[in-house]
Amino acid sequence: MGTGDWVRATLAGLLPACAAYATSGTQVPWWPLLLVVPAAWFTRPPVAPRGAWWLATGLCAAAVLAGGRARGLVDAATGRDRWPTYDLVDTPMPSTPPPYVAVTGFLRDGWILGEYAVADGDVPDQSRPADAVLVPMAPTLEGTVRQGGALVVARVPADAPRSQARVTLYGRTEPLPPELASTLVELAGTRTDEVSAILVDTLRVPAPREAWTALALMIGLALGAVTGFGLARRPPAQRSADA
Repeated sequence: MGTGDWVRATLAGLLPACAAYATSGTQVPWWPLLLVVPAAWFTRPPVAPRGAWWLATGLCAAAVLAGGRARGLVDAATGRDRWPTYDLVDTPMPSTPPPYVAVTGFLRDGWILGEYAVADGDVPDQSRPADAVLVPMAPTLEGTVRQGGALVVARVPADAPRSQARVTLYGRTEPLPPELASTLVELAGTRTDEVSAILVDTLRVPAPREAWTALALMIGLALGAVTGFGLARRPPAQRSADA
């Protein structure tokens, strides 16, 4: 097996994953997976057996998926200053926000909902402090707030200090069931099924260690694909000798 075969294997194993990592942002693109097809064809061994080639193709596809996830975690863990920012005074929260956001407003903790970490089927022990609380977030502290955009509810540690000052929270977003939102705020003139509510979970921000682990996984899968593609290109005589 010559140098050219290893060059082919290196390009085929690394380029799809690198493309997925480079182009991923708030959304993971699907098109880098299409690069696996020409990459595999580029390194297809001329004769059977092709077990190593099939394994390398699977590792290459897995590296693409891992690359998209790794980019999202790296950006979330290290680029907090670049997250989309919503000041609720003049920038309403959209109904489909980016995965990670910074939101500024007032925590309206006149009514909060406690969360307890319990196993499925167990009843929480409400005699002890909650593990986390859900708190509505609004642009003002006025009694009545005209809602623009989606209703924002923050998930924060139960023991986190809360004041009546404006705060900026960083967290992962996900839809909040309207029925749950209606237990936290009084909705005037709006049906529950018309409410768009977003949970900003400050407890689900990835740590740098998690991001670097995901990046290392992507690199490991891509190098595995390189090795598999390279070994698949060995001449049949060399394969027999190795066996």
